Amino acid sequence: MDFSDTILSTSTLLCAAVPAKSPAIQFLITSLFVFCMAAWIVAGQKLQKGHPLVRWRSRNCVPWNIIDGGCAVFLAFAGLVFGQLTFVLVSGVGFGSLEDAQSLSARTQIQMILFMELGLVGAMLLTIGHMMFRAGATVSDLGFKTRHLGLDVRAGVGTFLLLAMPVLLLQGWLGKLFPEAGEHPLIELLRTDSALSTLLTFFCVVVVLAPIVEEFFFRVILQGWLERVGQGHISLRYRISSEGEETSQPALARTSPFEKLLNRDPVPQPDPMPLSHAWVSIVATSFLFALAHAGHGTAPIPLFIFSLGLGYVYQRTHTIWPSIVCHMLLNGFSFVQLVIDVTSKAHVAT
Repeated sequence: MDFSDTILSTSTLLCAAVPAKSPAIQFLITSLFVFCMAAWIVAGQKLQKGHPLVRWRSRNCVPWNIIDGGCAVFLAFAGLVFGQLTFVLVSGVGFGSLEDAQSLSARTQIQMILFMELGLVGAMLLTIGHMMFRAGATVSDLGFKTRHLGLDVRAGVGTFLLLAMPVLLLQGWLGKLFPEAGEHPLIELLRTDSALSTLLTFFCVVVVLAPIVEEFFFRVILQGWLERVGQGHISLRYRISSEGEETSQPALARTSPFEKLLNRDPVPQPDPMPLSHAWVSIVATSFLFALAHAGHGTAPIPLFIFSLGLGYVYQRTHTIWPSIVCHMLLNGFSFVQLVIDVTSKAHVAT
């Protein structure tokens, strides 16, 4: 197993698609289906009335450029390596085990993944520091503004209810269509060791840490920068009227895509970015998000759909909270399915 790929794909647990053989799993899926249908009905009513699914919030583009993004990528890979090396030193398994990780026990492999995920958390904190001190990013630019936290949590729950069934059904269908693709490596590890300590470590990695790290690097850093490139021709200069009066309408100007915005003051934007520009950044981010999970069965396809939904919500709100909440809920739902499936099989075996 290539852990550099595995750690990037921890979020694919949301696509586990455990067969609903257990009555508990059947009840879980049926309950989710009912709530999802209710959410779809509410969403349909909003669209029928001409209301957007998520209200647009005015803001400036993020201040970082491609060089800052490259630093974020470097820090992420450095965090992975640091996590691996730290685990080797702490556990004493030896550096040779990194070349043949499959020779380690399932518990040891999951512990290694935890250390690598913690390395990514450290990389995220360093990236935040870099963006704030080098690029002048604010808390709002980084997506951590808490002014509308209650609404953001509700948006995350709503996004989960709208995306859960399509994503899980698609993964289930693809799993039946291409059974040779196999399961996600982390799921295979958990099936071989379902001890409580392993489950807790697994939960920490997949349900808690992975959503935070992945949404920060993909949604905030990558998509945020791509949105800036998409709006590179829109300079937030105040249009000066012929009478010399200043208005708050943004003027169109051909500026470099990588040039910082000339004005960092908030400018009202009643009309959001043109849909064509918005979807370019959303689709590009989703493609890279799915590509990062390549080699793990059919997961990249439903993950692409999942990322489109999260990208839309981020584009409307420019906050990380809805994406994190949705990501955690979807991973957590599949985690519960997997735990029920694994523990029930272990009980039958005994």
